[in-house]
Amino acid sequence: MGASKSKCDVYGCKVLAFHIRDLQPIRDRDGFVKQLHENEFKIIHLRRKNLVHHALSNIRANKFGYHQQKAKKLKKTGKVHVDLEELMGWMTRTEGLYAYEDKLLEGVPSLTLTYEDHIASEDKQRMMMPLVCDFIGIPYEEGNCAYKKISPRSLRDSIENYEEIETALAGTKYEVFLDEREPTESVAKAEC
Repeated sequence: MGASKSKCDVYGCKVLAFHIRDLQPIRDRDGFVKQLHENEFKIIHLRRKNLVHHALSNIRANKFGYHQQKAKKLKKTGKVHVDLEELMGWMTRTEGLYAYEDKLLEGVPSLTLTYEDHIASEDKQRMMMPLVCDFIGIPYEEGNCAYKKISPRSLRDSIENYEEIETALAGTKYEVFLDEREPTESVAKAEC
């Protein structure tokens, strides 16, 4: 409704794969994204590379009651105790959704972005915006994003029971997501 009244040439919306697959009464779920493309929608596909961070982001959002905050209204949050089964459930469901997204996007021109490469910092967002503007066919104008990362960057600083999670994921395909290449204490002191 808002888009039809808009005086803008371009507007956007967010569509989540699980909404298409599980929630919305869409007749042709598997063809929905193709139909959007046929109706001249531009598809920008965003996903997370790091499944542990993605799961933790959702767990923290559920615990603290938000997914994103404007920079002026940041709430302080601390470490969260992570239930291993809940973490594994999030990662397994995410992998299933990624496979479904890949199926939905087959044959559909799209711009794929990742949180880690394009969204995680203001610098990355600045570099991403010309790509997005070019893809959707509008001129690029520099701007500022009002949203900031609110959870600690380090998993150690986010997860109360980090060692337990680290031990449980050791030797699994998810272990790679724990490798944050954080400086050791001695290196950090040497840089000070």
